[in-house]
Amino acid sequence: MIEGKIRSLTEIQKEILELLSTGKIISINKYNLGAIGERSVAPNTTRFLTKNKFVTRKDKSKSITTKGNGYIISEKGKHILELCNSRKKRATPRILISEKKCRRCKNVMPISVFVDSSGYKNPRGRHCPQCHIDEEYEILERVMEGRDFCLYCGSKIIKVSDSLERPLTSWATIHLDHMDPISLGGKDNETNTVNCCSICNRKKGNKLFVEWLKCLDNECRTLSRNVYIQKHGREPEEFKPRSNKLVFTFSIDQQLINETINKLYKESNLINNLNIQFLSMQNCPNVLPMWESLQTALKELQYNQPIDQLDLNTLSEKQDKRAGFGSPTILVNGEDLFDLTFPETHNPSCRYYPNGLPNAKEIVTKLKTLIGLDLPNE
Repeated sequence: MIEGKIRSLTEIQKEILELLSTGKIISINKYNLGAIGERSVAPNTTRFLTKNKFVTRKDKSKSITTKGNGYIISEKGKHILELCNSRKKRATPRILISEKKCRRCKNVMPISVFVDSSGYKNPRGRHCPQCHIDEEYEILERVMEGRDFCLYCGSKIIKVSDSLERPLTSWATIHLDHMDPISLGGKDNETNTVNCCSICNRKKGNKLFVEWLKCLDNECRTLSRNVYIQKHGREPEEFKPRSNKLVFTFSIDQQLINETINKLYKESNLINNLNIQFLSMQNCPNVLPMWESLQTALKELQYNQPIDQLDLNTLSEKQDKRAGFGSPTILVNGEDLFDLTFPETHNPSCRYYPNGLPNAKEIVTKLKTLIGLDLPNE
């Protein structure tokens, strides 16, 4: 357990334990901040030492903030301090090493000659320049199937990656090409793939192999065709490309379309033959919600006729009995949409709806029922 704690002991923590081992005390003030003499101790450091019991209270019978009291090093703290001091240090720091051994040839060389996997000089590299070149040739021989040139253009390939500051995959000298493009039905396997230079791979794109052969010179065309036949066991002309276009087939029921058009036409004509009036008066809180619901319902039914907005107070002054319906009210062809009988008086008031203020859905249902669109016979 203690061996594991050594890894998390910082130089500051170790230095504080060394001070405590000489008889110093971590005093704690009223703000719970520690200090050794005039040197303050970070709260996290104090918490770490107390949590791991590397320090203990000098006098446990008194408050930790009492003058003269505080934390002193514990037996566990002394033990871990001895372990830290007994750890062997590296004979020569890594930063001062000037020579090392190549992983491949095992020769000791100056670190300044080592290169990384891209061939750049890097003291942290694992191989010397010659071993890096030998590895490149081994990779080339393996992935290029024994060739050291591009199958399509014949250019000699001597490196796996170009000498760029950032050797990315898209700029690699060797690219994997699918002879029959995947987008046209080619398979993604060893039979359908071949390594070539990055320039040829970008030029080929998703061309058919037969079309691509026409872009090559005679020698490379012959070699490329032979490699294709060897890998696929057939001629390039025998490949049947798959169409990359999506084709949708629709089955249209003309009778259903005609019935739908006739129904919409009939519904549009019937709804627009209605005479709709909206009765309201000022200071009625239900006017605005009812008006918005009516507008939403008529928009859904595609009603395009003007709506008569009548004020109940004006109707009352004219002794018009429609003022007795209350605010708000929707009249359709002179009758209340929600089946309220024609009033006997013309005194205006706020209307009470037993089931609550009708919403747009209820208005749509009432209007459709009124014009007979929802009847079973329809």
